[in-house]
Amino acid sequence: MRKRIGLGFLLAITAVSARAEDKPVKVELPIPSNALAAVQLKGVASVRERLEKFLAAAAPEQSKIALESLVSFLDEGLAGRDAKLLPRDARTYLIVHDVDWAAKTGTWSLALPMADYKLFRTKFLTADERKSIHSLGDNIDEIEFRGQPTYLIDLTKRGYVAVTFDKPTAEALAEKPKLLTTADVGPQGTDVFLECDLGAFVNLREVNERYGKSLASFRSLAIGLLQQGGFGFLPKLDRRQLAVARLVVDGLFQTGQDGHGFALGISFAESGLILRTDLRFKTESESASVLAKEKPSKLASMEELNSGQIVYKVGSWSPPVAAIVQGLAPDYAAAADDDRTADAVKKFANLSAKATWSSASSGVGSGILVATIEDPAALAAAHVKVLKNLSAGGAYRNVPLKEAPTIKVDEQMYGGFTLSRALLNVDFKVATATIADETLREATIESMKRFVQEKTAIWFGHDGERYVEITSANWDDARGFLDTYRSKLIPLSADVRFQELRKLLPAEASQLVVVDLRKGLVGFAAYAQAVLGALPAFPGVEIPEFKPAPAGPPEYAGAALVLRPAGIGAVVVVPIDSAKLIAGVLAPPVVKAP
Repeated sequence: MRKRIGLGFLLAITAVSARAEDKPVKVELPIPSNALAAVQLKGVASVRERLEKFLAAAAPEQSKIALESLVSFLDEGLAGRDAKLLPRDARTYLIVHDVDWAAKTGTWSLALPMADYKLFRTKFLTADERKSIHSLGDNIDEIEFRGQPTYLIDLTKRGYVAVTFDKPTAEALAEKPKLLTTADVGPQGTDVFLECDLGAFVNLREVNERYGKSLASFRSLAIGLLQQGGFGFLPKLDRRQLAVARLVVDGLFQTGQDGHGFALGISFAESGLILRTDLRFKTESESASVLAKEKPSKLASMEELNSGQIVYKVGSWSPPVAAIVQGLAPDYAAAADDDRTADAVKKFANLSAKATWSSASSGVGSGILVATIEDPAALAAAHVKVLKNLSAGGAYRNVPLKEAPTIKVDEQMYGGFTLSRALLNVDFKVATATIADETLREATIESMKRFVQEKTAIWFGHDGERYVEITSANWDDARGFLDTYRSKLIPLSADVRFQELRKLLPAEASQLVVVDLRKGLVGFAAYAQAVLGALPAFPGVEIPEFKPAPAGPPEYAGAALVLRPAGIGAVVVVPIDSAKLIAGVLAPPVVKAP
């Protein structure tokens, strides 16, 4: 809901390139239109060069081993071949034509950029391969590659030579099949798939065409398994956990069923590591109808947040999407059969869906949340009503409450704000009571503590223009958050590194998340060690040692989620200095000799 500006399941698995315009462009790709998937490398030589520069800058200590492995892999694959025949920036494609799920095998082909087939035969093939070559006609040659029959297809009129181990696939490629076009992939998907150093595209239209009935059967089976308590294969779920689990499972299948295509790309830029994805839905699908009212915006309110925090978030949802997020991660839930509280929670959620939310936090139980909404007083009143009605058996952030919240209405009048205070006490033992294994139960509790404290104090209210919600250990600290926000003496917009990061993210988005990694890695390291320490030990493996982050200015990483009608997208950016910090802090696990 409000505080869960992070990504839900439907929103987490997808993404968009916000730079692409929704204009149909139809350029043929060297990929059959009925292929299941494809991977492209944007120039073997140029990507190798960019990757080497990125690794050397981001992880100078670890890059030597990584680069030696990369060079060895490439040299082995290109041994005896004239690699200069591959144009420096021309794309190479790995195409998946079919998958045999039962046999765990598939058919694929490799499309190598090549203008001259005769030159390919004489210069790119090794001496042993040239000796084994013989023509099968129809622009197909057969060679022996590592003891296996391999087929070469002359597609140089399209700028490529195809290679495959499967003869029927070779024959199909030689017959000039209908090709996938950039219009099929979509403008955003094309930008992600083709313009990144390494890109992948899953042809969901074809996947559904071939496997739709099987996927529908799996969907029914998965939902039935949840409804019957997992038949002993899954931990026992209470009604709230069951509702969330069903929403996740059903949503994942619906997303796949409605999908037209999914693209994923990664780039090794001088500015850092950039990960991009795009999911395109069928225009008349259920998923597209949910997204119909989504409209990305500049989300400038992030720049007004207090600097010096760890996590910054800003965003808004349309009501249909807000309902999904609320179902996945509600702030509050009523006890069983408590219809009065359920109605209050629903009204609060509906009002929250109309706001643009921005937040800054320095850890669990410490942060400020600001809502821009037409009637902030109504939102504050709805929040009061929820807290007054909640009882033991209800939940806060999906964790059961030990007792009814303590609330003092209009406790503070400060800086023009009228603020109420609430104290919530959750019960981790009840939340994990269905987990039989004690070790796993302890690890689950440690994970929960990453998102909610056992005791949480909240000050919330409005000044007639804005709604605020402050989580803090005491009023003095809460007042400090409010003072800093109101004065805007140290806003995030004043931080040069933040501004540099912001330029790399989409200008308009539905959700933005920025993290100060220098501070955040400290908490992550403690969290990871606590959870790993609670899990069963694995022979020969010790818990990783995390180095302390050196003192210095903030090092940010950011993510943007862009929802549009019939599509969802995201961009993740890790600047080069942030990547270097990560490499320095997160040491690899120590493996003992057997």
